[in-house]
Amino acid sequence: LARAATIEPWSPKSSTSALSDWDSVQPDVVLMEHVINPFAKMPDATKWWRGSKDLSARGWIRNLDGQLIVCLAVTDDVHHPATDSAETGDAIRLRLATADGKSTDIDVLPPSTDGPATCKASGGRLSATASFSRTGEVSFYQINVGGASAESRQMDIVLFDQDEVPAKQQMSLAPQSTVPFEGWQRLVWPEAAATPAAATKAANGRD
Repeated sequence: LARAATIEPWSPKSSTSALSDWDSVQPDVVLMEHVINPFAKMPDATKWWRGSKDLSARGWIRNLDGQLIVCLAVTDDVHHPATDSAETGDAIRLRLATADGKSTDIDVLPPSTDGPATCKASGGRLSATASFSRTGEVSFYQINVGGASAESRQMDIVLFDQDEVPAKQQMSLAPQSTVPFEGWQRLVWPEAAATPAAATKAANGRD
């Protein structure tokens, strides 16, 4: 069965958070497996996945007034930003399935320095904006999903890593499957998520 995550209400200090705001918070998702590396069977070990410092991520999922917020701290020793699509460099692909059974892929392409990231959505009816910052070997993304984001019911996250040409590897939250949405993270919204007071009340278990 797919894992489930209850989307807790979030009251940020500012509209854009930073890695330091989340470092001490238990992550909702961790990406450390499901690696696709075409060089894994080749003799040049420098192109293999070399563990968590080569590519891994922690993620936090929140509800901001009925809007889905996904924050990701991606550990990647070489920052090589994507250009046109996620496959062209370091990037995030956020995959969301809504209640109507449709899905949207949102490619989040980071800049070379701290600032807004480029978001490209395809399929479905969701959109997003994102911010990016990098501290040492950790890239931090805050992705604000727009449209009918409160209708999101399942999620997959794909990390793209390009240390050199061609693309080195990918890592996903869900295993690769030909079955739609198999293994995707289930998203459980508090009752009346679009109403902040009601969402907080439901999350706290009060009638």
